[in-house]
Parts: sequence; structure tokens; C-alpha cells
Amino acid sequence: MLYYKHDWAETRDWLAGWWHHEVRGHWALGVTAPREKTLGYHEVEETNNPRRKKTDFDQILSCAEKQSVEQWMGGITFPYVTA
Repeated sequence: MLYYKHDWAETRDWLAGWWHHEVRGHWALGVTAPREKTLGYHEVEETNNPRRKKTDFDQILSCAEKQSVEQWMGGITFPYVTA
């Protein structure tokens, strides 16, 4: 189970089916909503430098982590980071 995703086992099974061109239970629907209570995480001091926001991995990871702890992820929605 993922820390940010309460139904990861079901989501993982659905994504595996999608990868193999199968439908497993339902069609693709992902929903996010604000959490009533956010989860804890290690916050990095935010920068105002636009270049650093796009190139500093600690900034990128902190931003993604903040979004993950503040958003409930339903359906096939899952947290990911791109850099």
C-alpha cells in the first residue's frame, strides 16, 4: 500500500489490466479532492527562483509530496513525480 493512496492494490490491478488491454471491473476514472486532514511530510523551504523550481530535485519532490498529502486520490489516480 502506498502512504498517499488508500486503495493502491486495486489501482495496481486495474493498471496492470489496462497495460494488457483488459478491462478489470471498471473503466478509467480518477478523482482528486482536498483531504479533510492532511498527512505529514518533510517540507523543504520553498524558493521564488523559477529556474530552481524546475531543476532542483528537492524542490520538485517537496512540491509533489505537498500535493500528495493535501489531495485525496480516488479511482486510478496515484501520486507521481516528474523531473
